[in-house]
Amino acid sequence: LEKAMELEKDGTDSEKIRKETGWFKGYDGKWRFEIDNSELKFKTDIEKNRAAAIELAKMKVKSAELEEKIVNNTATKAEENEYYNLDEKMIEYRKGVKLSDVINHPKLFEAYPQLKNVDVYYEISSVNRGVYSSNGNVIMLNPMHTIDEQKEAIIHEIQHAIQGIENFANGSNLEYWKNLGYSDEEAMAMY
Repeated sequence: LEKAMELEKDGTDSEKIRKETGWFKGYDGKWRFEIDNSELKFKTDIEKNRAAAIELAKMKVKSAELEEKIVNNTATKAEENEYYNLDEKMIEYRKGVKLSDVINHPKLFEAYPQLKNVDVYYEISSVNRGVYSSNGNVIMLNPMHTIDEQKEAIIHEIQHAIQGIENFANGSNLEYWKNLGYSDEEAMAMY
């Protein structure tokens, strides 16, 4: 980092600085470096994750049905109890497992040991491959995608976690760039 800063002071091109030192500045003007993800390995069984996500989806449907009965005062005491038990089960499913149980990535965990404790759970989604929530310090992965797609998603969501740790500028989405007046193609490139 010190060498990168010296090179910048001397007027060296940013791409040359990155190639020589591995350090570069983001859009927010803060220094950063990339961690090689080629050695990232998934430790989880995709079929087991899919089964758990399907079970969670079933619980959500049943919970909604029971909630409607409770709101309409047509639920039996047994149905109310089932509703509250389902609620607790869904909370447990959402706790998921720790990131260190999902992936093996020694370089990442050496640089950011706190990432080992990010919760990861699997939920079927028609919209996303993955989502990171800084509020819950959780990554949600969609197990209906291939391992390669899940690997891409988890790398992307880990970047959001690191943005929070380092206080880097947050990520964006296509709509953000479109709202700034960029065309669909330009918005995709900016995103």
